[in-house]
Parts: sequence; C-alpha cells; structure tokens
Amino acid sequence: MKCETLDWQESYPYTVIIIIIVVVLVVVIVAAAATVVVVVVVVVVVVVVVVVVVVVVVAVVVIAAAAAVVVVIAAVVVVVIIAVVVVVVVVVVVVVIVVVVVVVVVVVVVVEVIVVVK
Repeated sequence: MKCETLDWQESYPYTVIIIIIVVVLVVVIVAAAATVVVVVVVVVVVVVVVVVVVVVVVAVVVIAAAAAVVVVIAAVVVVVIIAVVVVVVVVVVVVVIVVVVVVVVVVVVVVEVIVVVK
C-alpha cells in the first residue's frame, strides 16, 4: 500500500482556508469582547447614575420630608433599572446570535470550499 503525502501545491488551499477561519474567529471573538466591555461600562455608568439619584432623593427627603416625592422618584429609579437590565439582556442576546450566525456561515463556507477543492 502506497502512502501519499500532500505537497505544498496540494495543501495550499487548506492552509488558506485554515488561516481565513482563524482570522474570522479572532475578529468575532474580539467584537464580542468589545461588546461585552461596552455593556459593562454602560451598566457601571447606570449604577453610578442610580446611586447619585438615590443620594439626591435622600437629600431631598431629609430637607423637604416629602414622602410622596420619594415614592414617585423611587418608582422612576426602579423603572430605569428595569429598562437598563432589559437593554443589556437584549444586547447580549444580539451579540450571541451574531456570533452564532458568523460561526455557522464560516463553517458552511469552509465545507463548500473543501468540497470544491476536492
């Protein structure tokens, strides 16, 4: 039985395919990481804003002793927090969907190229 080895010309298309896959995956991972960093920064900013609002509310309560104002402002703060959480969840879900779609497209393209090369 003869053992066949690939020379450079035969293995070149596979090398190009592997390089393309690695580059695409690195770009996708970097984009996902950047998105996560942006989401974390947004969450931190929102938390800081909420803390400042709460401190201002407490100061207003101490100065004016207006219980009704506290209830309204607390309700607004809760609504803002819920909205931020929803936005963060939507962004994360969109990032995950985009990463999955890109990976699936890359796999399909690679399979098609391998079939064509063969």
